[in-house]
Amino acid sequence: MANGSHVVPLGVLSLPIKLGDQIIQQEMIIADIEIPAVLGYDFMVKNKCVIDIAKCTLKLNNQTIACELESQIPSLFRITIGQKVTIPPRSEMMVKANINEGVTGKANLVIDSTAELLQDRGILVAKALYKGEQSELPIRVMNLSDSPQTLTKNSWAANAELLPEQNIMNETTHDESEGIPQFKEIYDRCKNVLTPEQTSTLKNLLHKNQKAFSMSKYDIGLTDIVQHKIDTNGARPVKHAPRRLPIAQRKEVEVEIKKMLDNDIIRPSQSPYSSPLVIVRKADSSIRVCCDFRSENQKQADENSDSLELMEIRAMSADNQDKVESNPIATNWVQGKSENELMESQMQDSIIKIVG
Repeated sequence: MANGSHVVPLGVLSLPIKLGDQIIQQEMIIADIEIPAVLGYDFMVKNKCVIDIAKCTLKLNNQTIACELESQIPSLFRITIGQKVTIPPRSEMMVKANINEGVTGKANLVIDSTAELLQDRGILVAKALYKGEQSELPIRVMNLSDSPQTLTKNSWAANAELLPEQNIMNETTHDESEGIPQFKEIYDRCKNVLTPEQTSTLKNLLHKNQKAFSMSKYDIGLTDIVQHKIDTNGARPVKHAPRRLPIAQRKEVEVEIKKMLDNDIIRPSQSPYSSPLVIVRKADSSIRVCCDFRSENQKQADENSDSLELMEIRAMSADNQDKVESNPIATNWVQGKSENELMESQMQDSIIKIVG
């Protein structure tokens, strides 16, 4: 090194180096030194490098790249382990750490990213905000691997960035209505017709029962208690040739189908039935993927064809659930009656009142 110290190489590795807009593959010597990287004479000759110290520029293969002094780069700090520690497998612990570079004055630091060497070993450092003047700080380290991991003193753990004082918020407010867009839309519509007290009551009611509402068009629920069966009266399967989608819609349809697969709305099928997709553009410019089942519907048996043969209704009384009343009734009693007459007949019918 320039200070006369000896460096023991750890190995040689071919790496891509990005300088400006250029990515250059270069064979690098790996060594344990404080400087992140050193570009040697061979690299500069090969890539026609010209350094202009007065203008702080580097000319690389006829491209001029502006350079900065390290002291002018926005403050980034390296967090290192303060003392040797072993973290058990699948656990986390607080570890004393040091800030390599000195931090003057009252500093606000955010620990943002874990060192890549630790990530490769299954170790993560929690993001945190540190406020203080000391060079030592506690960090939370998690070992996700199945074996104990030892962190040596002064090993690189994470990066920290210096934050301006005005970017630190003392209090954090949270409005629950902001988290659910569907509820926020309801609140906005109700503000003009409800009092503040009524709006607050509505908000509490909706959030208390939010699981009863669909949070998105993919949140439609699922039950396997009842299996649905469609009777086709033994008709031959209907299979249509696929219709080509317009090129402008293909990517959008692929994304929509993937979302429906991921949310268990549809699943892959090898059914002998096949119907083409129909893409419908909704009012908000999004698409709805539909299927043309008109041919299949014509093959389906009429589920109400036997309803006229039903001559007996089993009605369970609220007072006596074991009581069964058999009452032959005319199956054509609805014919020739208006809607109001039907409603009046239903209200007067003792059996229908019990069933309802």
